[in-house]
Amino acid sequence: MTEPTDWKLGWAPQLDGLRGVATTCVMTMHFLSQFDAHVRALAIGVDVFFALSGFLITTLLFSELDRKGTISIRKFYIRRAVRLFPALYALLAVFLVFAVVAGGKDRSHYLAEVAAAFFYVYNFFVAWVGVTGNALIQLWTLSVEQQFYLLWPLVFVFAFKPKRTDTDLSARLTALTGLLLAIVIVFPVLRMTLPHDLGAHTATSFVFGFSIMRPDAVALGCLAAFAMRLWPPAAKPDAAGPSESKVSMAGNVALGVIVAAILLGSIDAFRPFVSPLSNLATIACAVFVFDLVRNPDKPAARVLRLKPIVWMGERSYAMYIWHLLLFFVVKGFVEGLLPGRTRLVEIAAFPLSMGLTILVSMASWRFVESPAMKLKKRFQV
Repeated sequence: MTEPTDWKLGWAPQLDGLRGVATTCVMTMHFLSQFDAHVRALAIGVDVFFALSGFLITTLLFSELDRKGTISIRKFYIRRAVRLFPALYALLAVFLVFAVVAGGKDRSHYLAEVAAAFFYVYNFFVAWVGVTGNALIQLWTLSVEQQFYLLWPLVFVFAFKPKRTDTDLSARLTALTGLLLAIVIVFPVLRMTLPHDLGAHTATSFVFGFSIMRPDAVALGCLAAFAMRLWPPAAKPDAAGPSESKVSMAGNVALGVIVAAILLGSIDAFRPFVSPLSNLATIACAVFVFDLVRNPDKPAARVLRLKPIVWMGERSYAMYIWHLLLFFVVKGFVEGLLPGRTRLVEIAAFPLSMGLTILVSMASWRFVESPAMKLKKRFQV
């Protein structure tokens, strides 16, 4: 696993497309919350995003290790800060002004949300207080990732530290894989066994609330990167490991499981987060990402490489962090036109919210994120 390989990931547009689809699923779930039984399973878009993130970050760490024989932790943190902070803090600045000027009786709660998001502990905030009343609820995912990647590079560097004996390195790799597998096992078990009392202000409700934040999906993405390291696409057909056809078959099954979880989310057996089949779908997300990279010319990958879908994926970060705040504005406007018509309000607000979110994401991409990414290139591996 530690030997350098000829395979490099490069730009994989199908992964950008997958990110765009996943973000659209989550936005749709939030915009149509009154249709909960039918749309709540679209939350699996978060698992797709997490698995994709874990795969990409770990692959980049391997790439830097191959090129330089070591990994610069400082540059890793700088790259993440430059990529993520500007857009997020622009959102928080806007929301802070709103909270101070028009927060009313909810001002203190809004300010607590801003603080939790600013310091990337929003997942702990939600685990304790619950979901109801939170205006920035989508930002828990950023906290999960930031906390994971605060530790993951350090553990990675320790495991792959140069000048280790083969025996020492093997033991460290086994321990590292065991750590990831423990995360993948423990969190789903907690989700399925703990009482579903999120926000009850008890230790049990806090642990359950934290378990549904799903860091196991990120760990699954890391494991997919490990698998890619063991069996890179450039390997000879007779090399050890699964053939491309077997990987493609596994990817097709994984996609089927994901689609089934979305379509059958209103059935108890597929109940999001807390059912065995829902957690199986989380595993399927990592398998599907692995397949898309190993088989970039299969039909699903070709669809995800379509320019409009890739375009959405490139702007998905701003779309994700802004969409709920914009939705509340649009929904409030539509409610004034259609008082008391809750479902009709959401149906009418849906296309308006999508359109406004896309426009804001375009502005964020051009004026905030693109300049930041030019700076980020100075710290590339």
